[in-house]
Amino acid sequence: MQAGNEWILVVEDDPGNRDIIVRRLEKNGYQVAQAKNGPEALDLIGRGWFDLILLDMMMPGMTGLQVLDRLRRSHSPQDLPVIFVTAIDDPGQIVHSLNAGASDYVTKPIDFPVLLARIEVQLRRKAAEEALRRSRHQTRAILECALDGILIVDHRGLIVEANDAAEQLLGFQTGSGQGRSFFDAAGPAVRDGQQALQALLFESSESPLGRRIETEFRRADGARFPAELSMVRIPESEPPSYAAFLRDITKRKQDETHLRASQEDLEVRLQQRTSEILRVNQSLQQEVFERQQAEAGLLRSRDAALAAAASSSGFVEEMSQEIGSLLLAIMGLARWGGPTGLTEAQKGDWDTALHSAASLGLLLTDLQDSQKRDEVDLAELAHRVCRALGPHASGRGVNLRLEVDQSVPAQVVADAWLLRQILTAMLGHALDCTADGEAVLRIATAAVSGSPALNCTVRYRGTCLPRENQEARIASTPDEDNGACPVATARRLALSNHGSVWLANTSEAGGELHLQLPVAPVARAVGA
Repeated sequence: MQAGNEWILVVEDDPGNRDIIVRRLEKNGYQVAQAKNGPEALDLIGRGWFDLILLDMMMPGMTGLQVLDRLRRSHSPQDLPVIFVTAIDDPGQIVHSLNAGASDYVTKPIDFPVLLARIEVQLRRKAAEEALRRSRHQTRAILECALDGILIVDHRGLIVEANDAAEQLLGFQTGSGQGRSFFDAAGPAVRDGQQALQALLFESSESPLGRRIETEFRRADGARFPAELSMVRIPESEPPSYAAFLRDITKRKQDETHLRASQEDLEVRLQQRTSEILRVNQSLQQEVFERQQAEAGLLRSRDAALAAAASSSGFVEEMSQEIGSLLLAIMGLARWGGPTGLTEAQKGDWDTALHSAASLGLLLTDLQDSQKRDEVDLAELAHRVCRALGPHASGRGVNLRLEVDQSVPAQVVADAWLLRQILTAMLGHALDCTADGEAVLRIATAAVSGSPALNCTVRYRGTCLPRENQEARIASTPDEDNGACPVATARRLALSNHGSVWLANTSEAGGELHLQLPVAPVARAVGA
């Protein structure tokens, strides 16, 4: 470790010794302050920050041990290492000083290479402990930001750490989850039905970790709930430890039950409607058959009348010709009015049958279309997208906000999956391009060429990528970046659905992404 900006306080009552130590430390690149006695040293420490103290043990008025005792009341050995510089070479005194909180010692006359080496060791240790402390704080912050319950489980199955979400799921008091057995905390379905899982997790050399299973857990008050559980082994942990991810899926199970009930009801209603249409069709077929029989009788009567007319007088022959013309006209209409030669009235019945069949076809077409487009709450969908990207925004130091214009209707008919993909990709671009700033998603609607359209804007401000890099991302194609660029994906999805995505006002201080996409307001019946 090479000296840089580390500050060292030299506490020495002898001016000559103090001057030598200060010059040697400064020569080796350290920032040095000095004090000639204990009270002056404590005053400097109270007003400033030091990385290490070189403390003379024997000083008039206030000894080094008394200074150390006062110092350790406010600074731990990890925060502020202290190396005693003493002329006493008594092992008992040295052990006493180390027990009192000293980090190390050197004896006078000072061997400066030894002193510099021990200073370096203490500064390295302090830096490592500070890095470990920061890492623990960062890890804890990540755990607490997670929406799922996260538990750290050791090789014995004991809970080492649990985030707030896990403790709330399992009904633990804050901080009381540590030391509990993971399998005791789980419900009987886990303890009794997952013995094979336990053996695989903690005993098998080829553990199938990383898979999700649905099981049942039990809270501290005995209430059970369905959960989704997945576990991974923490890398380089010996003995092995595991991270367990726990999610309450009660709402999902309720939704699945409701969906199954709705599907069953739809199937019953479809069968009833199909049976009704078949019954009506059979009735129409019977009516058509009866009318065909009546027409056949009419034709026979006409033929008989024509035969009789051949032997009648001229008046009768003329009237017969008139009736024959009318009958031929009727037959022509019957012959051309439908595939079975129906009259106008019969053709109406036939059209009714055709209309019923066409209604059934439209019913089935509407049923298929309803799987693709549905009623969507734009504000709720945007809220979900922002919540999903919240941890990513926090990690980037970006304040993520949502604005919903008053012009946005309560619901529109649209493809919810498509909207989620585009908005997620646009916000993902803003977060990837920005750090230490803010990103705002604004949802509005506007008329484009006389038709309603969704009009969204993502504004981002902060420390951003250069303008050319931002513009290159939206101009990229899947062939150029294997489809990995979020904003290029959003642009492609919008274009394929008669919409557009474009970048505006780009600079190293921010930019704006715009989206226009056709939508349709939900039609409501009068009085609904």
